[in-house]
Amino acid sequence: MAGCLLRSGDRRVDRSGARFDVSHRPDRLLLLGGAMPRGRRERVGVPRRQSHLGYLRSHTRSHPRRRVRGQWPLRSVGVTPAPGGMSAATSASRSVHRATLDRAMSFWINVPNMSHDASSSMRMFDIVDGRTTATQRKLRREGLAGFAPTCTTLLTLFSRQTPGFTFLDVGAGIGLYSSLCALLYEPSGVVAFEPTPETAAMAGRLAELNGLDVALEQTALGDRSGIAELRLSPTSESSNSLREGFRESTRSVNVPLTTVDEYVSTNSIAPNVMKISAATYEPEVIAGARHTISEHRPILVVEVVHREHDHGALITEAMSGLGYRYYRLAAQPEWNRRRSITSKPGSPHRYWLLTPRDLDYRFVREYRRMAPKVQACTASLNPGDPEAAQPSVPGRLRRKLAARPLFR
Repeated sequence: MAGCLLRSGDRRVDRSGARFDVSHRPDRLLLLGGAMPRGRRERVGVPRRQSHLGYLRSHTRSHPRRRVRGQWPLRSVGVTPAPGGMSAATSASRSVHRATLDRAMSFWINVPNMSHDASSSMRMFDIVDGRTTATQRKLRREGLAGFAPTCTTLLTLFSRQTPGFTFLDVGAGIGLYSSLCALLYEPSGVVAFEPTPETAAMAGRLAELNGLDVALEQTALGDRSGIAELRLSPTSESSNSLREGFRESTRSVNVPLTTVDEYVSTNSIAPNVMKISAATYEPEVIAGARHTISEHRPILVVEVVHREHDHGALITEAMSGLGYRYYRLAAQPEWNRRRSITSKPGSPHRYWLLTPRDLDYRFVREYRRMAPKVQACTASLNPGDPEAAQPSVPGRLRRKLAARPLFR
């Protein structure tokens, strides 16, 4: 609910309070939450007790056959045709109305605008909603700034690549970094690997809503090909792992398994940048990518998790003989070259930058230029943030409404 927004001027209620218009208006945003201003309430004739979002919810429950523009009833999931006969015009406009409501149910965040001739330093990015996955919830609470310095490092790497580069996102989740790469830069190929079926579906929807060219592969990567058991966490999709005992799991699914080397060879691609986040399965992913790393020398951004023991030592061993340099990412990175990769229990910064050659001053300068842009993308500036859009909504009411779905 908290992420539901309509364009300002799109919600029109007649004197009987029976119909709503959600046609697209890109000029201003109005979040459906909190009390309607008194003047607005009097103009549209909405009773005081019905002037907040509870009106829309209770009104929909009491009148389940009410339709958007007289054609569609509001349902708990998406929009379904009204029972009974429909006119030809109504039937033909099904996809248009579905797309319109999809836009209305989107959740927008701010991301840096990398265009040199842009009038604004930020642009909007649709993350579908702010509650389904752990990544979306964090984006809702903290904005893109909550993913620094990893996001800052990747955007810096993308900005230093020549147009036509290739990015492999291993363990993509909802495809945040893949989508940012395709949205803000000019790659020739972006491939997102995500084995969890539900999370991969969300990644596909996110790329589709933003019109991004991202190749989504619903497969796991490791040191062999075949079938693997993916253990699913009940709390967060980021804790799903091929590693038995990594986190508590309530169920598991069998997923296809392949290697980076096999995928790169089959599809004849040459990756320039790779991000690897595999919930302690990173050593196996690197073992299955040694030929690709040795031949194409991509820059790696690798997650190193401390779980029961230091997995950094295993990653260092997997990278041995490849001649890479190791740099630890932090809130204020010092960019000192490390002899080995280590992990610290409880550290909020778990990613390392692995490069085939020493970092130069140009990378550090670009990183320092990029960092303020990412840090500026806070939750308070998200167009889809209910607290930013409606600061006057009482906290108790906001929490109550946010805990329930909009339509039932």
